[in-house]
Amino acid sequence: MAELSLQCPRCKASFSGEEADSLADLLIGHVEAEHGHAPLREHVLARIERHN
Repeated sequence: MAELSLQCPRCKASFSGEEADSLADLLIGHVEAEHGHAPLREHVLARIERHN
């Protein structure tokens, strides 16, 4: 499987992983810890799909 990647929409930190679900968890955890809110999982998964 190809590696997926995504950037935080706020600070542009880059994240990558082989599975969309684990990448979504990683980004949601980052946004919650660093920016004080948690985006909807469906939105993050759609963003991963659009950008890969």
